[in-house]
Amino acid sequence: REDGPGYERLRELNAFYEDEDHSVEQVRNQVCSVLQKLFCDWSSPNDAAFGKAGRAFFSLYGLNPYRAFAAGQETFLARMRSAAPGVRWETLRRLWRDVESSVRLILPPDLVGIWERRLAELMAAYDRHIDRKEAIRQEMLSIYVRLPEYARLTATGVGDFALARIVAETGA
Repeated sequence: REDGPGYERLRELNAFYEDEDHSVEQVRNQVCSVLQKLFCDWSSPNDAAFGKAGRAFFSLYGLNPYRAFAAGQETFLARMRSAAPGVRWETLRRLWRDVESSVRLILPPDLVGIWERRLAELMAAYDRHIDRKEAIRQEMLSIYVRLPEYARLTATGVGDFALARIVAETGA
């Protein structure tokens, strides 16, 4: 079919967006798998590792309960509260209980180090894929707003990015 260059670019970018979305999901699954090994009594939903408290725990302790436990409860709670303002105290206390429970399983320090390092690699990969998705999203929107469909479809109440993806799939 003969689409203009805007449509071709939009179609290719949409395929790249799908690839990045798939990569994000793969990395999330890998993070959850390694987290289960390192932090055996993590009671939060797996996606909590990517939320405010999980990100603070990662930046302070590498999602490593042994490092958190070594800091002590008072230090842990104070540092987490500072790093994740707005997170409920109950969430932090539950996280501390999970830390206390998880460290009862004595693991070799070199194995803990391997898993912590792997989590750092995976979290960096996750962030890269999220950033790429956002960059592709912005590029798709900049192309979409210059297409004739933008004026026709904008008033439908559907978001511009969803419409950009539909146009990328259908060509018009």
